[in-house]
Amino acid sequence: MSFIEKIKKIITNKDIEEGLLMSEIKKVIHLYSENTIDIESKSIIDIYKNKIEIIENNNQSANIIQTGFENLDQLISGVNLGEFIIFGSRPGMGKTSLMINLALNFSKSIPVLYFTFDLSENALSSRIISNLTSISTEKITNHQLDENELMAIKNIDNNINHFNLFINEGYSNSMTSFRIHCEKMVNEKGVKVVFIDYIQLMSSNKYKNKRELEVSHISRELKRIAKELNICVIATSQLSRAVEQR
Repeated sequence: MSFIEKIKKIITNKDIEEGLLMSEIKKVIHLYSENTIDIESKSIIDIYKNKIEIIENNNQSANIIQTGFENLDQLISGVNLGEFIIFGSRPGMGKTSLMINLALNFSKSIPVLYFTFDLSENALSSRIISNLTSISTEKITNHQLDENELMAIKNIDNNINHFNLFINEGYSNSMTSFRIHCEKMVNEKGVKVVFIDYIQLMSSNKYKNKRELEVSHISRELKRIAKELNICVIATSQLSRAVEQR
């Protein structure tokens, strides 16, 4: 039973006294935030049989998604559902550009959810339009377009309809809220891949003044969410410029 279904069951349960209603809801929220959900163990025999069936039917497309970059797909054989992936580099190395390219490639065939913490919705849309038209982001952002460039932007209307991409910039600093929204988008929109740009701008409110521990905790939670919802979670991580001195 999903988180939302559990909450609905509590609210509609007439046997629960009004004074205990919030207490029962808090228990479910705590269960999800602390990840104490009982997950069924699987027999190695069942896992083996399932793997053999996938191999015999060559049914890789059920769990593997191609990135659309031929060299990258040859290197990693696409991305897997239930997987958590981090792209890390120092600032200014093109992490966001890579994420936008991947999101657009994936969203041609599957629903994609993109959390933008670094850029506003307006700034991200400028990046996406730049990607589709090869017009510089600066020109689009500053509205410094000639007639041909403006016409090129208007002509991508038909292309935009091919992208099943959802963008979220209104995220609250709560891993529970993040999980609930992801679960909602998975259930209602069929989202298969979730992008996060970037992980250091997330917060769990669990480790105050201990940022390294908090980022580690967030990473573990994202990995758990990917497995439980059977989605691929892809995040960027900002590395210190000090790596250049090594």
